[in-house]
Amino acid sequence: MGKGARTGTNFSVYRRLTLNIVDKMRRLVDNNVYDRPRWLEWAEITPPLENRNLMNTDRNTFNAYLPLISRLLAKYPHLRFHNCYSQGNEFTKGNDRYNEDHHVMRFVKKQMEFINQGFTKRKSFELTEKHFYRERMEIEKNLKINAALGIDECASTGYTSGYQLYNEKRAQDVARSLHSYLTQLRGSLNGYRGKVRPKK
Repeated sequence: MGKGARTGTNFSVYRRLTLNIVDKMRRLVDNNVYDRPRWLEWAEITPPLENRNLMNTDRNTFNAYLPLISRLLAKYPHLRFHNCYSQGNEFTKGNDRYNEDHHVMRFVKKQMEFINQGFTKRKSFELTEKHFYRERMEIEKNLKINAALGIDECASTGYTSGYQLYNEKRAQDVARSLHSYLTQLRGSLNGYRGKVRPKK
């Protein structure tokens, strides 16, 4: 008789489907082998798990964030190294996963919100770029206002490019050199005044 036939005996399937721990303990209690345990009553109260409709063989889970992260880093690869010394943001090749406050994860989260509203991936990417550009301009505006009003002494002007930061550092160097020249001129002028005697 073939294996698994209705009239045959497939012991492994029979044991797996019918002889569970609850049935075994019921038989042992009925035959006075064991006293009735407390957990048996709890197990009888709890209904068994319905596993017929579960996809037990489906082990692959799709992460919708990974292709969005790849698309973002293909256009802006420097975002990988933003705040890379913090725990959870260390750059490792092939592992583009960062903390929730990282620029990459914030961008992808906002893009996913636009996708859930019905926009395409390309359109949602453009909308997210505009959103974060407006946010960046608002932060820069607030920093400039705070620096002008002197509310925050540590506030400094925010720049969107390295060229603007270079010009600021260059202006600071020129200001320091001019200040040193002015100090030398004042010293030499004071010495000259001491040597010249006023006319009587």
